[in-house]
Amino acid sequence: MMRDVVRYVEPYDPGLFPQDIIERYGIDRRSVINLASNESAFSPPARVVEAVQRALKSVNRYPDPKSRRLKAALSKAVGVDERQICVGAGATQLLDTACKIFLDPLDLVAMPVPTYSLYVHLAMLREARLELVETSPPDFSLDVDSFVERAKDAKMTFICSPNNPTGSVVERAALEEIAESCHGVVVVDEAYADFTRQSACDLVQSHPNLIVIRSMSKYLSLAGLRVGYAVADEEVASTMEKVRLPFSVSSLAEEAAVAALSSSKHYERAKNRIVSERDWLLSRLKSLDGIEPVPSHANFILVKVNRDVPHLVELLGKKGVLIRDLAGVIGLHGHYVRITVGTRNENLGLLQHLSAALEPS
Repeated sequence: MMRDVVRYVEPYDPGLFPQDIIERYGIDRRSVINLASNESAFSPPARVVEAVQRALKSVNRYPDPKSRRLKAALSKAVGVDERQICVGAGATQLLDTACKIFLDPLDLVAMPVPTYSLYVHLAMLREARLELVETSPPDFSLDVDSFVERAKDAKMTFICSPNNPTGSVVERAALEEIAESCHGVVVVDEAYADFTRQSACDLVQSHPNLIVIRSMSKYLSLAGLRVGYAVADEEVASTMEKVRLPFSVSSLAEEAAVAALSSSKHYERAKNRIVSERDWLLSRLKSLDGIEPVPSHANFILVKVNRDVPHLVELLGKKGVLIRDLAGVIGLHGHYVRITVGTRNENLGLLQHLSAALEPS
């Protein structure tokens, strides 16, 4: 009775989480260094925590189904009309919603690879055809003319910028060219864009086939509350709002997000620390034998290693250090891991254990 595609599609793999190594290796939770999921190394400010605490008193009631306060705050922050905004339970739900409203079986979906593996997962669930355009090391930059030639007839095109897991960006002029040249909808995933100073949100005014999806999990430190938003042409945004599941954004998430959007100075300071720490960590990784880190515009670093990746990840896991195993990621040829930028102490712990794990046995 189940759809055939559901039987064959592989589940999305989120990688190891702290509870996995706590249970597997008996690690003390307090000693875990979690650098696997690209979360912020810093907690949200007191204003956000206090907003959640106040909202707890009303959790017996449903949240506002239209998320009006959040959309008003986003409209002010992003500089677009509220009617061009759709909100959801994280960027992942919004990606899924876009696929729901645009993709029919056998439609063509294009994307550069390597990239966020959820795009392939969502496209396959819609029984779409895939056009995967490989980018190459060392910088994994996108050849726009070549990409457009293969993606121009796609019903949907995914662009992740900064890209997960490579950390590379697609420049604004290139995004405009892709939006103008591709006949279908172009979904730009900006989950990590706050770590750069580039966004395509304003381009939706002149490119109605463009959907920009943003996360409040990374830069705004709200990964555990699941809230994100999409900026699009008014008709597209209203359709996404119509199709997404009701009450997607909880009252706690909405209050936290509104408070976070009014805490720009805190987050700007945190971002500067993360970017500085990223550059410091990159320089230290370059000094280790047997690995090749890739410069990044996000809060993580892609690293090529000359070791068996699952074995390396296991060695680190036994020491309480979590990094992301990228074995099997489409378009990554070789042995790669992804390391989230942590605090200085977390990064020092990583470097200590990684250096030991890389030593010849």
